[in-house]
Amino acid sequence: MAQPGAVFGASILETLTTGMYKDPIIIYREYIQNACDAIDQAVREGLYEEQRQGSVHLFVDCDRRYVAIEDNGAGVPAAKFRRTVGDIANSSKEANKDKGFRGIGRLAGLAFTTRAAGESVVSRLECDAVRFCAMVNEKGHTAAEVLDAAFSFSAEDAKKKDAAHFFRVELYNVKHEADALLDKDRIRSYLSFVAPAAYENSFYQSGLITGYAAKNGFPLDEYRIVLNSQPIFKAYRTNYHYKEGKQDAIQDLTFKELKGADGTVLAWLWYARTGFYGALAGKDRALAGIRVRVGNIQIGDEDTLRPFYPEARFAGYVLGELHVLPSAGLRPNARRDYFNADPQLTQLEATFREVAKEIGKLCRSGSEMNTYLSDIRKHEKEKDEFEKKSEENHFLDAEARQKAEDSLKTLEKAAKSAEQKLKLLAEMGTQEGASDFDAGLARIATARLNAHKEERKQQPKLSAPKEKAQCPKKTQDDNVRRTDNLSKLSKKEKKMVDKIYRIVTKTLVDDPAAAERVITAIEDALR
Repeated sequence: MAQPGAVFGASILETLTTGMYKDPIIIYREYIQNACDAIDQAVREGLYEEQRQGSVHLFVDCDRRYVAIEDNGAGVPAAKFRRTVGDIANSSKEANKDKGFRGIGRLAGLAFTTRAAGESVVSRLECDAVRFCAMVNEKGHTAAEVLDAAFSFSAEDAKKKDAAHFFRVELYNVKHEADALLDKDRIRSYLSFVAPAAYENSFYQSGLITGYAAKNGFPLDEYRIVLNSQPIFKAYRTNYHYKEGKQDAIQDLTFKELKGADGTVLAWLWYARTGFYGALAGKDRALAGIRVRVGNIQIGDEDTLRPFYPEARFAGYVLGELHVLPSAGLRPNARRDYFNADPQLTQLEATFREVAKEIGKLCRSGSEMNTYLSDIRKHEKEKDEFEKKSEENHFLDAEARQKAEDSLKTLEKAAKSAEQKLKLLAEMGTQEGASDFDAGLARIATARLNAHKEERKQQPKLSAPKEKAQCPKKTQDDNVRRTDNLSKLSKKEKKMVDKIYRIVTKTLVDDPAAAERVITAIEDALR
C-alpha cells in the first residue's frame, strides 16, 4: 500500500486509526464526513439536484453489537475501490472541497461495501481487525505488510436488493471498551452538534440563518442524517434554561462577517441575543458557546473559542455558530479540534475577538439588568410584606413599624431608579441612528420589562389573615403592639408574650424570616 521506495512502520497505522482519537464515538464524524463527500460527488455528477436528496443512514444494534453507516452518494467505482479505501492517510480528496480529506476514518470498521452509479458490480473490503491489531502491536512489520495481511478484497454482481449507488461501512462485534459506539442516545446528542444536519423546524430562528446564508451566497451544507429510522437535527431551540432551571428565550439573531486584512470574508457567524440572564445550565449547558464549523461540520467543541472572550465565562452565556468559508483556505488539524497555523487564521482570530468583546458587553449589561430587576423585586416583596404585616398588625410596636417603613422608602427609591434605567435602555433602540448593538440591547431590556410585568400578574394575591385583629385600627403614633391581636390574653400575659417576641427577634436578628415563623407559631398557639 505504501508508495514505491517508502517503508512505513506499522505504528503509523495505530496513530492514524485507533490512536488518533481518545473517544471512539468520533469515528461517526469521520464516516459521516466521507458519506457527505460522496453525496456532494453525486450532486456534481448530476445524480441529485441538491444535497438533501442524499441521505446518511446509521443503524445500531446493541444486541448484535453491530453498527452500519450507509450513504446513497456516488459510490466508488470498482476500478478505483482498492486504491480509494485501502490507502491510509494518503487520500486524493481536496482539502477545501471534501470534509474527510485525510482518509483516516476508513479503517475503523471491519467491512466496506460499495457500488458506483452505472455499474453492475458491488465491491467489498473486509478487514480482520483482530489480526490487524495483533500485527500493529508486534515488532518488525511494515504498514504495507499489515494491510496486505488484514485486508481482503472481493467483487460480485449486484443483486436486485442493492441500491443503484451506495457506500456502506459495517462494524462487527464492537468491543466493550467501545460501548459508546452502541449508545444511541449519546450518538444522537453528539451528532446533533457535530454533523452537518439541518435545523429543526421548531427552532423558530432557523429560517433567518438559512436565509442569511442564501442571500449572501455562503454555503450551508445540510444533509439528511438518520439514526435507526429517526432523523437527526441540530440541537438548537428557541427556549432554554440557565441557573436553577429558570427559562430564557432567544430575542433575535446577530449576523457578522469576519474579514481578513484585505477585506476578504473568511467566515460568517450568527449568535443569539437572549435575555443574557446568565450562563446556560443543566442539560442546556451543551447548547452554550459559538461553535466553529467547516463545511457545516464542527471543529473542536463548545469551548474552542472560549480563550478569545474578555472573560472566559461569557462563552457560556451565548449560543451560535461560526462558519469558515472554503475560500479562507484554513485547514483543520488531524484531530479536527482546531486549525493548522496560518496567517489567515491569525486574522480570523483577531476579528472574532471584536465580536467576543461585543458579546462581553451584552453579558455585562445583562448582569446590570439582573441587578436592576433584583432591586425592583426586592421593593415589591418588601412592600407586599409591609402591607400584610400592617393589615394583620404583625409589627411588634410602632417603632418597629416605622423602621420597616423607612427601609421600604429606601428600597422604593432604588427600585424607581432601576426601573428608569431599564426604560432608558429600552428606548435606546427607538432613537434615530441607533446602532445594531443598541437596538439589540433595547430589545433585551424591553423583554425583561415585559417578562417582569407578566411575572407580577401571575403572582398570587395576598391571602386574607387567618384571624382579624380584634383591636381597632390605630395610627402609627398610637402605642400599637402585636400582642393586641391576642384578645384572649390578659394585659399582664400580653406583656410577657411581648417580651418573648422581642427575645426571639433579637436572637434571630440575622434571620428575620425564621423569627417571623417562630412568632407566628406562638400566636397560633395562644389564640
